[in-house]
Amino acid sequence: LSPGMVLFVKSIEWAQENGIRNFSLGAGLQGYKHRFGGVLQDARKLWVPTNLGGRTYVTALHAKQLAESMLERSSTKA
Repeated sequence: LSPGMVLFVKSIEWAQENGIRNFSLGAGLQGYKHRFGGVLQDARKLWVPTNLGGRTYVTALHAKQLAESMLERSSTKA
């Protein structure tokens, strides 16, 4: 195994020993990641606005997402 593979294996072993149930091998679809099993998960976006327009947009986006989530939860309860 390459030094990088050894590092991944040792990191995964350490995570298991310390009760960590989720372990990320980082972004990308490199073939070596299939050796470790697991499931593909969608990456999440991190928005860091740098000006007033950006902050306004991110605030509005979060409000929209919250409203959609609340609407979805209320419709599943009915």
